[in-house]
Amino acid sequence: MNQNKFFEKLVKANYLVDPKTLKDVYYSFLRLILEELRDKGIVILVNFGTFRIRTIAARRIYDINAGYVRNVPDCKTISFTPSKRMKVYFN
Repeated sequence: MNQNKFFEKLVKANYLVDPKTLKDVYYSFLRLILEELRDKGIVILVNFGTFRIRTIAARRIYDINAGYVRNVPDCKTISFTPSKRMKVYFN
């Protein structure tokens, strides 16, 4: 499901709320998650899961296309761990 389809379902499920207000809340929610990840490195949503910033250490890899070993600098990535309740929901 893409963002537009998600928003359409959100509007249908909350038909008493103005769509513009819902859109503002939706974008504010996403912005707050990103800001909190940037500032604190972790966001816990109860009964949903945990987003956290992880650092992948610098490493050496063999580049198959180029045919030589090269160094890859460390980088940050976002990981998600589902809550126990979410795991039960899908199993």
